[in-house]
Amino acid sequence: MPAFVAQRSQVLYTLSSLSTTSLEDAAIANGTGMRIFQLYVLKVFSIPPPPGMDSHLQSREMTLKLVRRAEAAGYTGLALTVRLQFIATHH
Repeated sequence: MPAFVAQRSQVLYTLSSLSTTSLEDAAIANGTGMRIFQLYVLKVFSIPPPPGMDSHLQSREMTLKLVRRAEAAGYTGLALTVRLQFIATHH
């Protein structure tokens, strides 16, 4: 796992919020290594919000839950990534 290799090599490990590995599992593998969490700002389109809550508020709550999980798992930094909602060429 890359998190383990980063810890052994004493380099910073960054985990994306789009990763297939949970941030808790990566933190365990990273041990005492340095790590930051790359947070993609979430926008909920497909899940209907609970009664009385708009989708913007629901998206903010989901994002805040991810930030709190990262903090609880010992991530010491946050890399904020904002993407536009259309297909683009990436270089």
